[in-house]
Amino acid sequence: MRIFFILISFLLITACKTISPNNNKYPLDITNKKESSNFPLKAKDFKRGKMILYSPQDISIGYNSYSQTNQISVTLYNYPSPLEHEDLFKKEISIIKKHNKSLKDISKSQKMYRKNGSKLLGKFADFSGEGIHKGVHQKIYTSVLLLKKENKYIKVRATSPLSRKNQTKNKVNELLSIINWNS
Repeated sequence: MRIFFILISFLLITACKTISPNNNKYPLDITNKKESSNFPLKAKDFKRGKMILYSPQDISIGYNSYSQTNQISVTLYNYPSPLEHEDLFKKEISIIKKHNKSLKDISKSQKMYRKNGSKLLGKFADFSGEGIHKGVHQKIYTSVLLLKKENKYIKVRATSPLSRKNQTKNKVNELLSIINWNS
């Protein structure tokens, strides 16, 4: 619970310039170019992108790594849900497959993730198929990681060209080791 109060407070304080007084409905684009200790502007090969507040307890933060060797888009979501971890994980998979019917399962797994003294169970699934990434129709790799913390969830979605699947997995793990997603 503390992560959300800290994160929301920080984002609202540092993002005041981007929220206009007439734009008080959700979602709010709270993207700014200010440094954050939790979500830095640059995290190794990644640059922070859009930050969207969907409600006071529901936020997404984008990170992109685009170069000759990387073409990775990652979005972290922090949100509440009354669903159990497994039920929400199945729902997330069905949403992904509903939006791209060409996706085929590659794998599903779970493991413990450690951050800031906490151990969180993560459920992971990845897929391959046809899709548009960076404006180009191509074979894509996409994954979802869902971590549960009390009554909140942290979802990590990543997409890249299929040819960079293994590199994407490694780079996403690097990103998660740098940013403070579990403060």
